[in-house]
Amino acid sequence: MSLAHQAALHAAGAAILPMAIARPDIEAGRLRLWGGLHGRGAETWILYASRRLQPKKVGAFVRFVREAFPDQHL
Repeated sequence: MSLAHQAALHAAGAAILPMAIARPDIEAGRLRLWGGLHGRGAETWILYASRRLQPKKVGAFVRFVREAFPDQHL
């Protein structure tokens, strides 16, 4: 957890956080969404050798990314 995230959770100021990090706290009422920053998007790629014999950590990371970005085509 970043210092900015911790400070916002403890009412010590505002923070600009990625939705993937802030969403659980917003949904739980611990943080408020004041608005958003709109700008150039970013691409994220997950590259791995094969789905066969895929390490469990890779599968867990792919599931995490899909859950963190539900509105994106992955």
